[in-house]
This record gives sequence, structure tokens and C-alpha cells, in this order.
Amino acid sequence: MSKGRGILRWIGRGLLRTMVWAAAVGGAAYLGSAWYLPPVLEGVLARRFPDAGVSVQGVRFSGLGVLVKGLAVAEDEASLASSPIFFAERVRVTIALGELLKRRVVVRSVGVRDAVLTAEFEKERGWNVLRLGLGGREDGVPRLPVVRIERGAVRVRRIVDGRVVPVAAVGLDGQITTTNEAGEYRFSLRADERLALSGSHAEGVLRVGGAGQKSELSLAGQVRMPRVRILDNAWNLDEVELMCAFDAEAVEVERLSFRMGEGVGTASGRLELARDGAFDVKTDLAGFVISDTHSPDTVVYGDSAMELLGPWAERFLRQYRPRGRGDVDLELQGRWDELGQTAITGQVVCRDITIEDTQFPYELERMEGVITFSGRSLTLDSLKTRHGESVFLIDGSIDDFGSEMEIRLRVVSGMIAFDEDVYRALGSEAKRMWFAFSPSGMGAIDHTYRRFSDGRKDRLLAVDLIDVGAIYEHFPYPLEHLTGRIVFEPNRTTLSSIEAHYADARKVRLDGFAAGADDFSVRVRAAHIPMDEQLVRALPQAQQDVLAQFELDATASVDVTVKSDMTGERPFDYAAHLEVAGRRLVSAGFAIPLEDVRIIADLTQETIGLREMTARYGDGRLLLGGHIAAAGDDGETPGFCLAVEAVGFDLDEPFWAAADGQIPFPPGVRLGGAVDVAGRWSRNVSAEGCEPTDLTVVCLDNPVWVDGQTVGEVSGAMRFEDGRVRLDDFHVKGLLLGEALAAAMPERMRAAYERLDVTGRVDASIVSALLTLGEDGFGGIEATGRVRLDGIKSGSTDIVGNLNGRIEGWIALDAADQIKQVDAAYRAEDFDIRGRRVDRLSGRMVYDPNEGVLASRNFLVEVGNGKAVGSATVDIVNEASLLDYTLGLSFEQIGVDRLVASVPASGVKDDEPRQRGQAAGTMNVQGRIGRSDSKEGRLSVSVTNMQLGQQSLIGRMLTAIQFREPKDYVFNRMEIEAFVMGDELVIDRIRIFGRPFVFHGQGRLDLNTNRITMDLVALGGLSGLEPLILDSLLRGLGSALWKIEIRGAMDAPQIRTISLPILQLPLDVLELLRK
Repeated sequence: MSKGRGILRWIGRGLLRTMVWAAAVGGAAYLGSAWYLPPVLEGVLARRFPDAGVSVQGVRFSGLGVLVKGLAVAEDEASLASSPIFFAERVRVTIALGELLKRRVVVRSVGVRDAVLTAEFEKERGWNVLRLGLGGREDGVPRLPVVRIERGAVRVRRIVDGRVVPVAAVGLDGQITTTNEAGEYRFSLRADERLALSGSHAEGVLRVGGAGQKSELSLAGQVRMPRVRILDNAWNLDEVELMCAFDAEAVEVERLSFRMGEGVGTASGRLELARDGAFDVKTDLAGFVISDTHSPDTVVYGDSAMELLGPWAERFLRQYRPRGRGDVDLELQGRWDELGQTAITGQVVCRDITIEDTQFPYELERMEGVITFSGRSLTLDSLKTRHGESVFLIDGSIDDFGSEMEIRLRVVSGMIAFDEDVYRALGSEAKRMWFAFSPSGMGAIDHTYRRFSDGRKDRLLAVDLIDVGAIYEHFPYPLEHLTGRIVFEPNRTTLSSIEAHYADARKVRLDGFAAGADDFSVRVRAAHIPMDEQLVRALPQAQQDVLAQFELDATASVDVTVKSDMTGERPFDYAAHLEVAGRRLVSAGFAIPLEDVRIIADLTQETIGLREMTARYGDGRLLLGGHIAAAGDDGETPGFCLAVEAVGFDLDEPFWAAADGQIPFPPGVRLGGAVDVAGRWSRNVSAEGCEPTDLTVVCLDNPVWVDGQTVGEVSGAMRFEDGRVRLDDFHVKGLLLGEALAAAMPERMRAAYERLDVTGRVDASIVSALLTLGEDGFGGIEATGRVRLDGIKSGSTDIVGNLNGRIEGWIALDAADQIKQVDAAYRAEDFDIRGRRVDRLSGRMVYDPNEGVLASRNFLVEVGNGKAVGSATVDIVNEASLLDYTLGLSFEQIGVDRLVASVPASGVKDDEPRQRGQAAGTMNVQGRIGRSDSKEGRLSVSVTNMQLGQQSLIGRMLTAIQFREPKDYVFNRMEIEAFVMGDELVIDRIRIFGRPFVFHGQGRLDLNTNRITMDLVALGGLSGLEPLILDSLLRGLGSALWKIEIRGAMDAPQIRTISLPILQLPLDVLELLRK
């Protein structure tokens, strides 16, 4: 028994020693693990990742395991601190106790907490995790423990030009567990709420392949992107299934399927993981939506996504911006480092796609059709798309994707609306053309685009007009129902056979091109266009200003060319050929209606070149040619330079109504009848641009109207020059003097003329005349010619009667109708002055500038055998309304029978002798023409060789008072001294000498009423005492002498007391003086 107890005691002591040593060793190991485990763990990891940098902040034993803190794995040692690929804050490794008793270390589980895996892709270097150089095992398939992940994260990023571009960050929780199969693991992962893909999860199986074998992965789950986007995409993928195999070299996807929204997708293929590795992927997407802007469950090709695509695909997507719904069945084959050389086979079926070419941003919607890919080419086969109500067909192809690809594209539509959408889509040159025409309506288009392998591009848009309205800015006439073609090219726009159609006979056609703002030419041809306000507004403003002055009932044909101005002096050159044919034309400035109008003219922006204008006015024809400047010398109104020819042009009342103020004619004076006109007319133009006006008007027996009454006729030529009018060999025939003619006279002359009431006829022959025209109208006249007077008579005063004669000479008037110079010879024969016959009157009339009078000095009057020499003046300078005159006359040997009444008394034969004798004397009178009360002057008459007729009035008076026969009395001389005082002749002294008596007397004669008051005394043989006795007799003091009182009318006076036969003679003489 003692021996048994000893054995037990020995065993107990052994166990105790073992336990003590174990506790000591364990304590020592725990205490020493903080400094010897980290290098051990780093060494193990370095063998697993031989090309990477590994660091551990701390390792210590914890229970039946190891707790690792601050585990980091990077591409190299230098990147550990700044950019580790994997970093875990805590990793707990649990060891199997049973295996440990068997002296084997077997990891039972691994717990990872607060770990981050950063996966970065750089185009030139590939994925960073593939550069860690994961080392293989030689002893077959590794056996992983149970791995639990808590608060883990995966970050995916891109490196672009040295910049870090985040793609996605996912927070993960989950675990990986082993199965009964060697190397097979089940996993269940779920995205937490911290980062992206919240709500996403995946479950599956991973079979890790041994040496030389691929690992296999199968999973199912879903993807949610509620808050973030990955490459601008936010997908909700349901029913995700993936079956693939992979190793360090490649991934082979047997099947990938998912559902996104209403679309279903599947994919398969092989992807090599090396940077220069190849890939071959097949994908089938049905009902997927594509867009260039963010939208849930949509494939978005934003900037981030396009940077991962090949350059040709990026250019295509950026230019056309496709968006909408379609199906994809494609196979992609290529290399990661040569994505631009990717070969694509299959097709894309467009279900409802919208595209918009950035170079022609006209949106095409609801595209339907198939896009076929074959290697490095694609074909568009009759894709149908729409814009509003317009339908488009698209055909084309792209060959050899890449920098040398060739593109052929054609878009056609049989009906497109020319609206604001089209305008926005046009290029700058096309927009200029659009703005120039402002089109509206419908047309058909044929748009072709070609890119050649060398990079050259050719783009053409042909538009066939169907029913378009437009207004061309340089010929803004409404263009309706246009047809024709417009071709838009990158640097040129061409108009071909653009024709407007109207309900009437109007026709308009346009052709031309525009190759930039400085190189364009457009031609507009219009025919049968009414010459109305619309057409006038279509012409340049300068021509509008000219044509606005005309009212035209006509149609026009216009050929307009608008092109670039090569001189650079103005925006464009404008030239137009205008042909007008119409019924009527009326000018606002000269409103006579011209008929049967024909106009041919060439128009520029500044001028109207009038090739020819013909018209009819009444029975006359008018022909014009020349040019009209839009702005004349004054810079405001048009300038005219015209050749004028008119034949049989009628100067009727409408003509003169229009010409009022336009033609320099005296007020109230008009020509009638037809005239011929030839020459040149200019106005408001310089002498350098046009020769001055030189217009000849030829008259042939044209009537002259004054205040609407015909007063004569004219024949000859009137030559209108610049600022003057010439008359050559001009004749005025049958000019009737009368009241009507007064309207054409200057005011002072008219006043005298009207008071004289002159009638008769005048014929004038103007050898030459020059009328000067000033700014205010008439500027003066100089004329040389002859005037023939026929039957001139003064009706109101009977001063002159039956005057026939002529005047020949030269006259000049100034602008105020004042006489400047006169030099004229005159002669008249067989006319009456106050009823007394004058055989001849001749003289010369001149203007005396010193005295300002019109003077005729030393004129000669012949009466029978007697003569009178006289001088007369008319004051034409005095501003009085009537003309002042003076008259001085010295006469001799004028028969008394020519001075007494020219009409015989009743019952007396015309050939019966009456008074005889010769008169001599002087008379000086002054006054105002037409004002008889203004006369004043003196008369001195001496009559000798007097003889008394038996049947004279005095003879009958002597017989009646029973004196002896008148022949018994001899009176041979008479003297009269008298004053003229207005309408009264004051006889200061009258003496009648005879045998046996001498009569002395005084008296008065009223020249208006023809009444006389006279007292005479008869003395016998008292010749030396006459003056003294006469005064007494006239006072009624000498009762011993005869005293005679004469009262009453001159033609039947009352004679009281004594009536002597001698009295009738002085009465007759007084009668003459009265008149």
C-alpha cells in the first residue's frame, strides 16, 4: 500500500511540476508574444504576398487565439502608411484546442473588424490587387477557417491622370464558412447602412482550386443603389445569378443573369486579368433603358463611364447622345490595353430610342430598327424615327472602329416642319441663311454624312421645299407655296430652283449660294408682280423713297442679285433689273395720269438706272431714260438725270393742275394743245454726275389761256435750261387784250391796264428771249422781238381807238417784274385819240436808269399836214400802286377840222365844210395812269387861218337869233390858255379875233360830265383895251357891250343874252381838250 501511495505521490508531483512548468512557459509566452509574434506573422504574410509590403502594429495571444491589430498590406513598403490595399483594425484568429494538444496549430476561425479593402484600377497598370503577387501552396488546396466580417468595407477607385476618382464604397457584414467538401466555402454577405449598396446582399459557394486548378464561384442575390451612383449609374438588380471560374490569370463567366426594372440581362465570357489581357464577352440585354443623364435602373453613359470605353465609342455616344429603350445581343472581343480595337458582333434592336446629333442638334424620337455589328463595323438599316409628326429613315455604316474609321450616314424624311427646332439645329452659316429667309411650312430632307479614313469629313443636308412660306431679307416680298431645293454643306449653302406659287399669275424664283458672310450671291427673279406697296417695300430703302412718290397700276418683272461686296465698303452689293408694264402711273410731285406705261430700269442700292420709260398721255407719247439717285446733292431728296422725249403731249387742265409751282409760268397763264418735248432734265444732281437741264418744248399754234380764257396762240421753241428758259423764233398770234390778260401782268401795270380797259389784238414775234429762274421762281427776262398791234382801243376813257402799229426792240425785266432796260422803236398809223384821227405816230422808247422812268423823247405825231413832237415818261420805279406819267407836246399846223368832233352833227353831211384853220401850241400834263383826277398841267393853243362853216353848230345859232349869215362874219385867229386840274379844264383866257368883233372870256369844262361854264364879251375895234375892259365885262359892269353866258352840256349848251356865230368854234376846241 505504501508503494501505491508512493506512485500516486510521484505522479502528483510530476503533474504539479508539469503544470507549474506549463504555467511558467505559458506565462512567459504570453508575456513575450507582443515582441516575437509580429515578426513571425509578418514573415508568414510575406511568404504569402512575396511582392507586397506587409506590416503589423501589434500581435498578442488572446485566449485560445491571437489578436492582430493594425494589419496592413500594400504594393510596397513605401505605400504602407499612405495607401495600403488592405487594412484591418482588428483581426482575431481562434486556434482549435484539440489540434493544439496534438501539437498541431489549426486555425479554427478568423474574425475581421473595421477592415478596408481598396481596389484601384489604372488604365496603364491594371488592378492593384493583382499586383500583390499572391504565392501558391505546394501541398494542395488550402483549407480556410470560418471567416466573420464585421464593419468591413470595399472601396473601388480609378486613377486618371494621377487623380483618384472614386467609383464605389460598400460597407459589408457577413461570414464565410467551410463545407464538408475540401476547399469549398459558403458565404453570405450583406451591405450595411454606412456606405453604398445599402440593402444589397449575396449568398453563394466558393470552391478554391488547388495547384493548377481554377476556383469556382456561384452566387445569387440582389443589388441596391439607394443613395449613391457608380459611374453615374444607380441600378436595382434583382434575381442576380453568377456562375464563374477564375484563377490568378483570368475569369471565366459561365453565366451572369439579372433583372433591372423591366429589363432582363444575361452575359457570359472570359476576361483575362492581366493589363494586356484579352476578353471575350457575350451579352444579351432585353428591354433595357439607356440615357446620358441619371435615372434609376437605366444604363447611364456619363463622363465617368465613357472614359472606360474605347475612343470611337466615346465619340459616338458624345455626338449622338442616344437614350431610350432597346435590346442588345452582342459579343465583344478585344484586349484591355487596346479597347479601341475591340471587335463587336451582334445587333442592337432599337425599340424607342431618341438621338440628337451634337453637330446637328435636331432631336429624333421613337427610333425603331436594328443596328448590326460585325467585327469592327456596324450597319444602320432603315432605322425609323420621328420628330413631332415628321418621320425619318436612317441608313448608314461605320467601318473599322478607331481613328481611321469610315462613316456613312444618311437621314431622309418626306415631310419636315420648318420650325424653331430646325433653326436651332443649323450651323452658323445655315442660320444666317435661315435668318435671311425666315421660312415656315413643310419640306423633305436628305441629310448625308461621310467620314473618310484619313479624317476628312463631308456633310450635306438637302432640303426639298414642299409648301413653304418665306421672306428674303434683301427682297422682302412674301414668298408663298415655295418649291425647290436648298443644300447645306459645312461651308456653303446652295439655293436651286426655289419657286413661289400663287393663285394668280405671279411667279418668283430664287437661286444662289452662301459660303460665309463675305462670299454669297442670291438671285431673285419675279414676274407678273403687282407694282403695289408690298413690292415697293421689297426694294432697298433708297428705291422705296423714290417709288413711294409714284402711284402705279402695273405689274413688274424683277431680276435681283444680292452678293457680297468685294471692296468691303458696304455689307453687300445689290443689283436689280426691273421691267414694269401697266395701265396707269401718277407721280405725287407731278400728278398727271400716264397710261400704257412701260419701264425698263436697273437698280442698285444708290441709283435707279432708267433704261427706258414709255407712256401715253392722251394722244401723246412720252419717252424717258437716264438715272435717278436715291440721295441727290442735298443728301435728303432724290436726284434726277433724265433724257426726255414727248410727241403730241397734251397740255390740258390736269397737266397744269399738276404743274402748279413746278413749271416757271406766270400765274394764271397756261398753254394748251399738244407740244413736242426733247432734251435732258436734271434736278438735285451735280454737274459731274449729269449735264445741266436742257429741255426744248416745241409749240405749234398752241392756245394761250389766261384765267381759263383763250387769249391767243403760240408757236416756236421754248428751251428750258438749268436756271433759265430760252425762246427762239417764238411767235404769239392773236393775243386778245382784255380783262383776262390782266391776270398775267405785274400788279402796278395791271391796275393801269384795268382802268384803261384796253381791248384789241396783239401778234408778237420773239426773236430771242432768256428767262432767268431763281430759287424763288422768276428771276428776270431779256427779250428781243417785234409786236404788231391791231385794233387797240381804250374802252373806259376812249383815249385810244383803232390803233394799229408795231413795236420792235429789246426789253429786260428783273425778278420783281421791274423793267431794267428797254430799247424799242414803235410806229402806229390811222388811229384815234379821243375820237380824233391820227395819221401816224412813231418814236423810240427807252429806260432811263438815272430817273427810273420809261421815256419816249422826241416822238412824232402826224395829223394831216400838221405835226407834233413830244416826250413822255412813265415812272416804273416808284412803289405807288399806279404808274406816274408825264407828257409834253409841241404841235403846229394841225388842221382845226382834225381837232373838232370826228362824228358829224345830225343832219350835216360828212363832206360839208365846217371849221377850218391851223392849230399850234404846247401841252404839258402829268398824272397817274388810270387816275383821271390826278392829271395836272397847262395848255396853250393858237389857231390861225380860221374859217367858219355855214352848217356848223355856231352858224345855226347865228341864224336862229336872226343875225346875218355866218359868212358875213370873219374870225381868223383864236388863243386859249388853260390849266388841267384833275377832271377839270380851267380856261384862264380865251380870245377869238375877228371882224368886226373880238371875244374875250374865261370858263371851266368838267371833263367827266362834259359840261361847260363860260362867259364871253364881244368888243369891237378895242383891241388895245381888251384886257382892261374884259375884267369889267365879266363882272357885268359894261351894259353897253354884248355879254354871252354859255352853260350846260357841250353838245347842246344854253347860250343866253347874245349868241354870236363865232362861239361854236371855241366850244369845239374845248371839246377836244376835254377828251
